[in-house]
Amino acid sequence: MKNVLLYKIKPKLIPGDSNNSIEATTIDRALAEALTDSSEIDLSPPNPIISQETKPISNLVEFQKVILARNHLLKRQCSNKKSRQSLKYKVFYPLPRKSLVWCPVFKAASTNWMHNILHLAGKTEKDIEKIIQDHPQYYKTYGKKIVKKYRKGAELRFGPDYFSKENNFGSPIPLLSSWRSRSLPSWWEFVQYILHTSPSSYDEHWKPASLYCSVCSFPYNYILHFENIQQEEKFFAEEMSASDLIHPRWENRNDEGLAKEEMLGKYFNMLDDKDITALYKIYEDDFEMFGYKFEYKHLRLNLKS
Repeated sequence: MKNVLLYKIKPKLIPGDSNNSIEATTIDRALAEALTDSSEIDLSPPNPIISQETKPISNLVEFQKVILARNHLLKRQCSNKKSRQSLKYKVFYPLPRKSLVWCPVFKAASTNWMHNILHLAGKTEKDIEKIIQDHPQYYKTYGKKIVKKYRKGAELRFGPDYFSKENNFGSPIPLLSSWRSRSLPSWWEFVQYILHTSPSSYDEHWKPASLYCSVCSFPYNYILHFENIQQEEKFFAEEMSASDLIHPRWENRNDEGLAKEEMLGKYFNMLDDKDITALYKIYEDDFEMFGYKFEYKHLRLNLKS
């Protein structure tokens, strides 16, 4: 689609000046060529946009309305599923005294909420730090295997110097951490691993939340969104009468101060359309069940016409 914005400037003609007709002819010809040009103007967003419709929340009533709308969306999407999910109850963190069950969505404020849940369970800060430090070594479990299988393809795609120190060892942004090296997998290699592995065998940190949390088999009644987590957890804590125990905090931040869309652009520019579409298909239920949309270049995913 081509957009034409017009602001007509009346030319100043000088009597007897032969350049008047030449200038008018040149402008007319250029305008005619521009209007008959059949090429498309690229109006697609330069960086990926992952968005969801959330109204501003300023009080408890508005919070309850937002939560109710999310619950209705989830139920509607689940009702369209032909097969029923099995309930994976072992992933839950139950707090019977608070009548609360939490399913962690990892990398979405999960460290913060691990603190909150353990505080609600009566654990001390020292206990919490010890529990959180007890985590699997992901490089030993996955990194070596990913590098071994996809490094050759990455070097063919991006060049032999892609994993050099000068290129941040394949990271799209400069890293201050000293532990990064060429032995670690890049984003592109990790995506190839995701695309060629069954989601049922994914680690909890990248398994689709809709699958990991069995969202169609358990009656969740609170769905909090990371994009608005500080407001939402405040009102959730108020409903739980736990404002003294639930506090916002941001662990594992690594965005170098970049805007979210700019950060996404640096990563998604490494992928082709085929990879992005295949990646979306794996996480499609998450987008649909939780109301997220994805726009990038000519791709418009989960945008209802």
